[in-house]
Amino acid sequence: MSKFRGTAKSTNHINALYSQYGGKLSELQYVAGLRYEYASREVILSSDTNHHHLDQSNLFPSINLLFPFKETWNLKGGYSKRVQRNNNFELNPIPEREHSETLEQGDPDLLPQYVDLAEFGINHDFNKGSFFSTLYFQHIKNPIQRVNNVYADSILNRLFTNASSARLIGLEMGSTTNFGRWLTLYMGANLYNYKISGRLNVLGETSTINNSNWVYSFNVNTTTDLGKEWSWQVNANYVSARPTAQGEDSRFLSPNTSLKKSFLEGKLSLSLQWQNINLGFMNANQQRITTYGTDFYTTTNYIYETDVFLLNFNFKLNKINSKTKLPTSEIGEKEF
Repeated sequence: MSKFRGTAKSTNHINALYSQYGGKLSELQYVAGLRYEYASREVILSSDTNHHHLDQSNLFPSINLLFPFKETWNLKGGYSKRVQRNNNFELNPIPEREHSETLEQGDPDLLPQYVDLAEFGINHDFNKGSFFSTLYFQHIKNPIQRVNNVYADSILNRLFTNASSARLIGLEMGSTTNFGRWLTLYMGANLYNYKISGRLNVLGETSTINNSNWVYSFNVNTTTDLGKEWSWQVNANYVSARPTAQGEDSRFLSPNTSLKKSFLEGKLSLSLQWQNINLGFMNANQQRITTYGTDFYTTTNYIYETDVFLLNFNFKLNKINSKTKLPTSEIGEKEF
């Protein structure tokens, strides 16, 4: 069919000018910056004689403040504005048959999303580590969403579109503790209220959304020095169910571990990684995506590979001190 064939080409031109100024006023340290950006985007489709242009001119200010009020305590605050641009996959409107139940396509007129972030927090250093706590507010203009509508019978059309706005209000805390020279433990937690609202335009059909809920996450990372150039690292990341424009993404768990042996003063290393530890019962590296509308309801449990073992051999021409980087997954970071 002709609607499933064609080419799409997107071109981006970005010109920017950035300035930054920092200083100290009594005990208050500050850094302020301003970025001006002119961005031009064009999407050319073989099936459409009209070219899809987007020209935008924006200012992106930022400011960070730090105020020490005791020897080991300081207050911090800041504001920044940033942009998240659309990728080619999100801009490609040519339908793609993902599987028997789903068509997927993008929108060549999709808008980038703009994020305003304000935060205020406290830092504390102690003998064996450090602690931080941060209150934050985030406002997102044109949040990019993947939504569904009915294509035919039991087949859904999955599309990218913009909602009007989203906002987060939350508290993040974390602590790093050193237990002697052999063990370092990091623990972090995040609790926030997420709300997405406004109007959705899905292939010319508009609807009003207003979905919100509390979301929490935590992560743990330990690094153990076993002696004789052996080290062991373990991490686990968990995020609870969270609302979307048309439903909910379920909780997501990602535990990993790595055992590393170094040779030749760190220039040569051999490591064994165990990714997405599941053991048959932890339901790791999987997520259920549920969406619904006036004429459909769908829920799909996406299960990716678990209990994956990787053996890595690494040789460094120039020694760089760094920890083994354990894997992350797109499942926990992005909506399917």
